[in-house]
Amino acid sequence: GPPPRRRAKATAAPQGEGEMGSLQPVPPGGGSGAANPTAEIDGELLGDDLGAGEDTSLLGALNDQPDEPGEGPVVGDGGEGSSVGMVVDAAGAAGGPGVEPAVDSPMPLAAEASDGVAPGMHLAIGGGSSGVDPPDRSNSSPPVTAVVIGGIEDGRCDVELLDPETHRPTGERSRVAVSDCAIACSACKRETLLFEPPLLRCSGCDRKVRSGSSYYAEPRAGVRICTACFDALRTADERPAMLPDEVELRCGSLERRVWEAKEEVEQDHYVQCDRCQRWYHYICAAFPDPAQLPPEWGLDSQTLCCSACVASADPARAAQLLRQPGSSLLRALQRRSASDLPSCATSDAVEAHVAVEIAAAGVQASGLVVRVVSQRLYHCRAVAGMKVRYGADYPDSFPYRSKALFAFQEVDGADVCVFALYVQEYDAACPRPNTNRTYISYLDSTRWLHTSPPGQRSVVYHAIVNGYLQYAGAAGFSHAHLWVEPPKAGDEYIFYCRRPDPAHGSRPMPTSQLRAWYVRMLERAQATGIVAEFGDIQQELVSGLTSLRDFPLFEGDFFPEHVAELVDESSGGAEPHFSRKQSITLVEDMKAQVAGVKRRFLVARLSGAAPTAPARGTDGGHEQPVRSNELVDSRQAFLAACKARHWQFSDLPRARYSTMMLLALLGGRPVPPPQSAS
Repeated sequence: GPPPRRRAKATAAPQGEGEMGSLQPVPPGGGSGAANPTAEIDGELLGDDLGAGEDTSLLGALNDQPDEPGEGPVVGDGGEGSSVGMVVDAAGAAGGPGVEPAVDSPMPLAAEASDGVAPGMHLAIGGGSSGVDPPDRSNSSPPVTAVVIGGIEDGRCDVELLDPETHRPTGERSRVAVSDCAIACSACKRETLLFEPPLLRCSGCDRKVRSGSSYYAEPRAGVRICTACFDALRTADERPAMLPDEVELRCGSLERRVWEAKEEVEQDHYVQCDRCQRWYHYICAAFPDPAQLPPEWGLDSQTLCCSACVASADPARAAQLLRQPGSSLLRALQRRSASDLPSCATSDAVEAHVAVEIAAAGVQASGLVVRVVSQRLYHCRAVAGMKVRYGADYPDSFPYRSKALFAFQEVDGADVCVFALYVQEYDAACPRPNTNRTYISYLDSTRWLHTSPPGQRSVVYHAIVNGYLQYAGAAGFSHAHLWVEPPKAGDEYIFYCRRPDPAHGSRPMPTSQLRAWYVRMLERAQATGIVAEFGDIQQELVSGLTSLRDFPLFEGDFFPEHVAELVDESSGGAEPHFSRKQSITLVEDMKAQVAGVKRRFLVARLSGAAPTAPARGTDGGHEQPVRSNELVDSRQAFLAACKARHWQFSDLPRARYSTMMLLALLGGRPVPPPQSAS
């Protein structure tokens, strides 16, 4: 088999002007690197879709090659784990932000030139102008990228400089000291590929701590609170509201610190091609991060052949390179498609409706796949005050099935996650008032959906949601509830670090425009017989309300907390069933509460129309068994995982890489291909 491949894990970005990184091996085990549910979509405000740009990853080359028999991306069991290989820190230190270096001084890129540099490799030299030797690295000029062309001896090598804009060779040559250089990615030609700066939120109130602001930390408990929570604790002994009960805080144990987000920025890791010895960022090489996958998969021992090697070979040789021994697992993960994930009645119905709807609109969205990636049973606990007030006349809890529907599209040979929808289904077995109601709690898009003609993403998004509503109506659900308030600026609800919206920038879509987007969607559903009627929550639900116990409450919804406050106020501090307002008065208070937020909610009465096409892959029309994956069981878990693992969707290469990692963990380890008979 191939020799163990050298890996490079880049953590903290270089600090200080003109500072150059260097490869630094460290021992194994060295570092590794909103209140209410809502929905955000891009609507029709983005205009035309942007082009995909240059493909610098392996995925395009991989998808041009046929599979060997038995080597396709077969779905197996899932799981999570970590592995450690060769680790480097671009700043010469091991570990993540705040971790001390493993050694006192950084090593050069290679102690011996021939040990770490090869022709065709790309280097970042401490540039400014070119010359026989690079200028002093202490200046503030950005590094100059060059390609090694030979002359590797005595710790020096010959390079050809690249144009900083086009990254093409300029014809200008130089001889440089290897110790003055750092590895650069041979795909994007950049030394560092930085991730989004992390956010710091107060453990006590969940407010963001701005970069440059003070906060207080209790390292042993892992608690970090803002100055407002600290002042309340110090002056009034007021415990932060969101702090877990088991955490004991004392002002004397808190350390004052300053949050500097830029100092916590991490960057992508490096991996080396086994054939040409060039280095690539994980994202640029489409190399799944072994630390995010179970160690028993053995991904770190897989053979990698880079896209440059494949592109320079003739077709027959390129096919051989991609099928070389020890690469089947890596290739299967890189080529895995969302269509390999199991389908169910819900996803089949949605896909069928989308196909009919977009065809009727004259829109194409080729390669679109919808899958239910999670469906689990939960219980929404009754508001305590309601149970005390109404006793046996009010349920203890409301059982529901949570579903996560994700939509994927093949873009330039690789799947990209483009849309997600989280719903709560309270079926006929659920007690009143939630019986046969479905709640669309979150939906979000990455803005990478490609349509023909361009700029028709809303047509597809509407078809996905309406396809689900059609399925829900046919399954016996009578009402659908939708929360249509946009998120606060800077907040994200399902996808992390999404593609910027050119119409709004970092600002959220105005509530009026978002509501209009939903209204157009429901008008289309009404025109096609999916929805009988719809309106705001006051029209459809509250106008005829005679008892508070007839008001449906959903998990994580806007209203449970407000209902609890109304019931507590009505009791005057005593047990509600001993001292209570008249029910009519309580209902009027609830109506007044709803009137102030009525435009944030829409309620649709479903008509029970039959699905567009019969469901495939189901057992007698019934749903498949519960499918759970902690990664996507809740939008909070998925968003947290995206942040922790740097699964970003801000540009197409990152979106493709994040989707590849998501599909790897959803589908599990590919089944090894059968051994051929000798």
